[in-house]
Amino acid sequence: MNKIAEELANKGMQLALDAKREWSEMASEWLRELPKGTRFTSEDLTYSIGYPAGEQIGNANNAVGAKIRSWANAGLTYRSSFTQSNNTRSHGRMIAEWTKL
Repeated sequence: MNKIAEELANKGMQLALDAKREWSEMASEWLRELPKGTRFTSEDLTYSIGYPAGEQIGNANNAVGAKIRSWANAGLTYRSSFTQSNNTRSHGRMIAEWTKL
């Protein structure tokens, strides 16, 4: 990713997290409780603590991806593979699988 794109992505990530601060803090606690080496998806996170503001559609869920991106940027996780979604609304699309460091 080029420098400008990286800066824009990071700015967007922070905006999403700031808008959903309470949810973001719950997500951080969820990650802290996972044992090192645990593999997870965004679906695992939302199944465990719910969606930001209880919403499941639209841009309100940008905080989910932003939170996981922030963990990767901080060296807390890395994208280890891809797996098929279990959410019927996702129609079996491929989603990232992450590993906690």
